[in-house]
Amino acid sequence: SAEGKVTASPDTAKIQLSVVTDGPTADEVQQKNSENINKVTDFIKSSGVGDTDIKTTYYNLYPKYDYVNGRQISAGYTLSQTLEVKIRDLKKTGGILTGAVARGANQVSGVEFFVDDPDNLKAQAREQAFGKAQAKAQELAKLAQVRLGKVITFSESSFGQPPIFYEKALGIGGGGPSPDIQSGSQEITVSVNVVFEIR
Repeated sequence: SAEGKVTASPDTAKIQLSVVTDGPTADEVQQKNSENINKVTDFIKSSGVGDTDIKTTYYNLYPKYDYVNGRQISAGYTLSQTLEVKIRDLKKTGGILTGAVARGANQVSGVEFFVDDPDNLKAQAREQAFGKAQAKAQELAKLAQVRLGKVITFSESSFGQPPIFYEKALGIGGGGPSPDIQSGSQEITVSVNVVFEIR
């Protein structure tokens, strides 16, 4: 058994941006929310984010009520709409967050950094792990005074460091300096179990 590990810098950020709107009628709330979400979307696209990297993940319109003297009274409506945005130029992350808030996004649930296509990193970690397993088997064979034959069976398991999250209370205001957000690093690990024939 052996383990290979490769460390890489994330190349993609994912953010969740929401526009939450309150108003007296459903029509008014929908109109106002649509105006703001369109401003946010247009800004994100103008920042170089492609259409395929912008996705609506949540849309919920619901009535609100107040209770007066035990009676339920309508208090208007709330509409919440959420966009999931992938940012492939990490240097733009802080600016996109700040610009989106300035244009009407009043909830930001967090920022996640990750390696978008980890297959190449897994291949490197796998090769490293297999080399270590072979070296370990040869050392054990030498101690036992036997010779290694061919590989009979092998298996592997892989896992990565959980994506890095930054929870930011950026839901109010906007127009200040862009937040300095660090992407850190991510580890991809592959463990292998190799069974060798002994001669």
